[in-house]
Amino acid sequence: KPNKSFLISAEMIGFASSESQGEIRNQTRMTSLWTGRKVFLEMDSTGKRTNVSAEDSVSSAIAPGGAFQPPLFMRIGETCKMGKDSWMVGEEEHLVENGVPVPLVNYSSLVRITGEVDTLGVHCNRLQWTTTGQGLAFVVLGVGKEAKISSVMNQFTRMEMSSVYKIPVHVFATSEIKFTMNAPSGKKTKGVNYIKTDYTLRNYRFEKK
Repeated sequence: KPNKSFLISAEMIGFASSESQGEIRNQTRMTSLWTGRKVFLEMDSTGKRTNVSAEDSVSSAIAPGGAFQPPLFMRIGETCKMGKDSWMVGEEEHLVENGVPVPLVNYSSLVRITGEVDTLGVHCNRLQWTTTGQGLAFVVLGVGKEAKISSVMNQFTRMEMSSVYKIPVHVFATSEIKFTMNAPSGKKTKGVNYIKTDYTLRNYRFEKK
């Protein structure tokens, strides 16, 4: 676009999980309500989100990793850094790629450049984020009924970004999410999610217009 923002669409096209509960072990599940749900993000070159939307903004669903799973597109916040600089970023963000209704997070991150690396045959700059924050999400349980989920998050993210194309080639993240779910009945349930995430770029191409 003329204002140098990026328009990105994201869609989960496949899903598989191995799940266990009680005496039932290692059951394979191949379906998710989030499969085929397309979402849209608009952001500037520093990763700041200026607009988000979902193709279906009515039907409630949560991504398999949960409402607060680490995002692929982390905010860098600065345009001119070098060496092993570090700086702070933070704000409110709507993680439309994690669910509808859209989860909200308020976070603060220490960002650091850690050097250069060759990975997957691509020369990359490596960055890392140490993040703390809070999240808020709603899960629709029925007509007029929804549960509120609040969370406290601690997260570490490492990204390898192509030094030529300026796009993420690989992102690794670990997070600890302490959450409280408030049911419509008033019952509160507390728990902790531990998530390890790997995003790997498999294909990239230019399209001539």
